[in-house]
Amino acid sequence: SAGVETWSSKFGSGVFWLNLNFRANGWSQLRSREVRQALAHLLDKNTLIEEIKSGNASPIDTFHPRWGPYYDDAKITTFESSVEQARQKLASGTSSDYGYDGQDRLIGPDGEQVELTVVIENSDQEGEIVGNFLRQRLEAAGIAVSVEGNSFDRLLQNYLFNSVDNNPNYSGDPDFNVGRYNGGPPDQAVSRERWDILSGVGFSASPYAPWTPIEFTLTPRGTFNFNGYRTDDYDIQGAINEAPSAESQEATQQIMTDLFGFLSRDQPY
Repeated sequence: SAGVETWSSKFGSGVFWLNLNFRANGWSQLRSREVRQALAHLLDKNTLIEEIKSGNASPIDTFHPRWGPYYDDAKITTFESSVEQARQKLASGTSSDYGYDGQDRLIGPDGEQVELTVVIENSDQEGEIVGNFLRQRLEAAGIAVSVEGNSFDRLLQNYLFNSVDNNPNYSGDPDFNVGRYNGGPPDQAVSRERWDILSGVGFSASPYAPWTPIEFTLTPRGTFNFNGYRTDDYDIQGAINEAPSAESQEATQQIMTDLFGFLSRDQPY
């Protein structure tokens, strides 16, 4: 009827992403937004979808499906697939003790090529193909890669569960503990095994009430914030507290489209 807007997708509301480890046992440079944007240029989601998932997904640039009520293209930042732009942002976004050598390798403060650990869920062939794709793209930007394959159960136990007990550089109780997926702040609680990028985890975007999964995954004390994401540039908790009870639908829309615009720039995943 008039005035009713309908959203639909043949793929549902599940969102799958590449996780970045912001905890103390991940690559420290992932805490740089420019480095995360470099990875967005590098790890082309269209290739993942069309060539690996046989077209069975829709690309998005924030934690909300394109067909959802809070996806506003005018506020979304996108990143074209470009190894050159990725290299430029890796060069400028890493700290001063990183840089490219004459062989186009990204060199770290120890004088060695940067090597990242990519973890995949490899119970089927698709996971292994994704791992090979990530290796190829990261190597194109001068980064060495070690791929670790795991069953889903081992993925959870070794990389998603985290605790201060796994951190040899921290003693005492954590400042907080909201469960095995978020056993404390990222400088205190870490996973059993170190990792940098992880594939194989998804979540419902809950498009009509997106504040719920955002609180779980992207707030400091979120029960599923296993990768330890933090930001001082946006009050995510405040936005999701305010949005459901805003004075009007228009006000809710403003809050959420602004938040999803920020997430598209900040690239926490």
